[in-house]
Amino acid sequence: MVIPYLDNLMELRFDEMENVRHAFIWACENIATTSPELFCDYLDMFFDMISDEGVKVRVEAPEMFRVIGKTMPECVKPYLEKLERISRNDENRVVRIHSEGAVRITKNALNDN
Repeated sequence: MVIPYLDNLMELRFDEMENVRHAFIWACENIATTSPELFCDYLDMFFDMISDEGVKVRVEAPEMFRVIGKTMPECVKPYLEKLERISRNDENRVVRIHSEGAVRITKNALNDN
């Protein structure tokens, strides 16, 4: 049902309002829970959003990697080293926690496969 609206949804990442960009990531996470394949080609964008000027956006962006890494860990695998670095060094504690969670979930899924 969301495929016809996916391009419009993806444009929200450029919105000037932090709350809109935050809600965009949250909506993508919810969609990715059942259809992670829709977002594998967009992971560079979500990785860039970890450096967003908005704290809410930065905190939520690593969660996309957790959601996708759980069922499609091969999509997240190229980002593991970068996410590990963020989980150790980011100034925001929640960004570190969410990045570490994405790494852990993805590694567990890779080991299960």
